[in-house]
Amino acid sequence: MHNSLVSGRFAVIVFILLTLVMRMATLSSWNDPTFWITSFLQVVVSLVLVQANHIFAIIRNRSMLPAVFYLLMTGSNPALYNAFDGSVAAFGVILSLIFLFDSYQVRDSQVNAFNIALSLGICSLLWSPVLCLLLFIWYGFYKFRCLNYKTFFATLIGIYVVYLFLFSWYFYQDNLPGFLEYVPDYRTFFSFRQVSVTYYDMAVIVFLSGLFVICGFNLFVSGISEKIRNSTILKFLYVLAAGVLVLMIIQSDWKLNWMLILYMPVSFVLSHYFTLSNSRIAPWLLVSTILFFTGIYCWQVLM
Repeated sequence: MHNSLVSGRFAVIVFILLTLVMRMATLSSWNDPTFWITSFLQVVVSLVLVQANHIFAIIRNRSMLPAVFYLLMTGSNPALYNAFDGSVAAFGVILSLIFLFDSYQVRDSQVNAFNIALSLGICSLLWSPVLCLLLFIWYGFYKFRCLNYKTFFATLIGIYVVYLFLFSWYFYQDNLPGFLEYVPDYRTFFSFRQVSVTYYDMAVIVFLSGLFVICGFNLFVSGISEKIRNSTILKFLYVLAAGVLVLMIIQSDWKLNWMLILYMPVSFVLSHYFTLSNSRIAPWLLVSTILFFTGIYCWQVLM
C-alpha cells in the first residue's frame, strides 16, 4: 500500500475521484460555477506539484505523494470548496515556485524574478495579501544564491507593470476610483487580524505540527545524504510553510486562502519524508495521516 501511494499513478486518480466524491457529497446546487472552477484549480495545482517534483527532482525518487497530500488536505475541508480567490492565488504561487526553483544558482535570473512578480501581481488583483509572499521569494533567491539588484528590482518592476496596465485601463475608461479599489491598503500587510481558530483548525495545526517536527528532524539532521540542491529547496519549503502558517494564524480573516497556499510546501515536505524514509513507523504514519484527514472530513460533514 505504501509503495502504491508513493509511486503509483493510479493513486492520484483514486484520490482525485475520492475528493470529488467528498466535494459532491456537500454540494447544494449542481449549477454552482465557483464550486467547479475552484475544484478544477485545486486538482490542477496538485498535478503541477507532481510535475514540479519530476522536473527539479526535489525528491530523489519519482513520487506521487505531493498530489495525494494536497488533494487529501484540501478535500477534507468543505470550507475550501468555494475558496476561489485562494485557489487562484495557490495556482499563482506554485507557478512562482517553479520559476524560483529554476533560478537555483543562476545569477542572471531577472526574467524568472519578473515572471514571479507577474504571477503574484495578477493574483493580488483578486487577493492583495498574496504580495506578502514576496518576502519569502527574496529569501528564496538569497538561499539559492541568485539574489542581486537585478532580481530584486525585476520583482518590483513586475508588480509595477501589472498595476500600470490596470491604471492605464481605468484611466482610459475615465474611472480612476475603480483603479484605487485594487491598490493594496497598507493595513493589508501591517495590521493583524483577530485570531479566529476553530476546533478543526486546531486539530489540523496540532497534527501537522507533530508531523513537521518528525519531518524537520529527518530533513535537518538525518538528511545529510541529500544533494545540496535538493536539501536547500526542501529547507526553503520548510521555512515557507512555517511562515505561511504564521500568516494564516495572525490574518485569520483570510485563513482559507492561506491554507490553500500552506498545503503546497507542506505536501512537498511530507512527501519527501514518506517517500525516502526507511523508518518502520513511516508507513503507519502515512496511513494515520490519510485516516486523520478522512476522519476530520466526516466530523465536519456529520457535525
